[in-house]
Amino acid sequence: HLEDIENLKLESNLIYITNQTTLSMMQTKTIYEEMKKKYPSIQIDDRICNATTIRQLAVQQQEPVDLCIIVGDAASSNTKKLKEVAQEAGIASILVESLEDVKKLDLKHLQSISITSGASTPSHLVDEIETYLHRIQ
Repeated sequence: HLEDIENLKLESNLIYITNQTTLSMMQTKTIYEEMKKKYPSIQIDDRICNATTIRQLAVQQQEPVDLCIIVGDAASSNTKKLKEVAQEAGIASILVESLEDVKKLDLKHLQSISITSGASTPSHLVDEIETYLHRIQ
């Protein structure tokens, strides 16, 4: 957290920073920038996995939609971050774990829906949900 950086008192010029692979790329960027200001000689090793970065960017840069459905495990940091990225971009979003979760939603009033998923979400699950959404149009 940014407030933790203020409290850091590191005496060495040999500082190395990395991150958990499923953090939001915007959060890590801000942290890296603040650390670089405080410790100019810091070595930064950005480890966000490519699949996570691509998904976060896609959510952030998508055309406006009425709802973004994020498919994945509700306990997954990766899928929770996707929902957070959508909300930060002003996109209404919901996290679902299964087709049954989607069937419980009232989607009749929506004109446009996007779908994304966590990096470890099985593609057949996303395909099932997409097929279902096309059928109920």
